[in-house]
Amino acid sequence: MVRRRKKETTVEEDLEKKKKSSYPIGDVIYNSRKDYTYFLKLELMKNDGLIESFDPSSLYFVENAVETKYMAKKIIINEQKLDSRLEADYYLYLLQLKKEGTIVDFDLKPVFTLQPPFVKNGVKFSAIKYIADFSVSYPNGDIEIIDTKGIITADFALKKKIFEYNFPTLHLRILKFVQGMGGWIEHDEWKKLTKLKTKNKK
Repeated sequence: MVRRRKKETTVEEDLEKKKKSSYPIGDVIYNSRKDYTYFLKLELMKNDGLIESFDPSSLYFVENAVETKYMAKKIIINEQKLDSRLEADYYLYLLQLKKEGTIVDFDLKPVFTLQPPFVKNGVKFSAIKYIADFSVSYPNGDIEIIDTKGIITADFALKKKIFEYNFPTLHLRILKFVQGMGGWIEHDEWKKLTKLKTKNKK
């Protein structure tokens, strides 16, 4: 196998290439088309009145930026800090549903106590709490608890199990976005369809 030698480039050529892949908007320079496209999406929603404000600098990755777990960066829309772009997308989706009248309202970051604090042998144990992404109210009086997840961790799976036991009347939905499956889909349904798709390929 013959390997081709990588073409050497000058500093000027490297700078020109980087310049072509950069998207400056005011004081912010987006280094990926994905981030730039997301900016345009939010700008359009702002112009349409769906959102009031957003922080352009929160849409792109910068060195030493504050990140949440699993490399998800906080995005600020309407002065609300959303833990990931996935969560931000669902927030925008809920705003649209509220505008259409499909839902009555929604709250961010509802907190549920899975286990209260206690003292044992003089040692204090703090409460175990679960913070979901959204609590959504429907016109018929139903309430759904929504959590957006790219992946389900062992820690979350355990909290979910305890939540289901402690709050039997609340419906908890774990959602992810899959373009090829119609958009927002529950994790269990996604796993089932993915497994079926893999099986049919064999």
